Amino acid sequence: MRRMVIAAVALLCGLSAGRAQAQGVTMTGGYQFMVLLDDGALLPAGWLVSVAGSPNRVVAPVFEAGTAFRPDGDDRFQLWTVQGGARFSIPAGAGRPRAFAQLVGGAIGAGCCREAVVYLMIEPGGGVELPIGSRTSAQIGVGFPFVFTGDGGAHVMRVHAGLSVRLGR
Repeated sequence: MRRMVIAAVALLCGLSAGRAQAQGVTMTGGYQFMVLLDDGALLPAGWLVSVAGSPNRVVAPVFEAGTAFRPDGDDRFQLWTVQGGARFSIPAGAGRPRAFAQLVGGAIGAGCCREAVVYLMIEPGGGVELPIGSRTSAQIGVGFPFVFTGDGGAHVMRVHAGLSVRLGR
């Protein structure tokens, strides 16, 4: 299963390679929270940073890193993720909202009480970018990570909101 996930992410990233005129990236940073759907545990504090290929492309690479945690004194429970994959969107005209869907995969770590574990994960998700200026937009999104734990897996929901800045062309 691990090889299939890695192959799928590599294939999606390869499909997004393109010509020089489609260069440019979008960097997004913001707040996120996560909910462990299997037991309802809420991790209300966190951050998410993403770098995605040109928003003018139908398929673009995307890489994300983030963390969410529940601050409970010295023994806080924390999840962190590092993942990459592909973002799919229909280019919108200037000044118009742009919806996207994405499929990313990578690693998720969980830590609490001086112990940590790391698992593979795959996350389908999506969102919308709402223009603020010529190169900035607000982004809101949701993802549903599936964590391969070896005993049936775990289901998570991630909600994020942030500010995107388009760099390059």
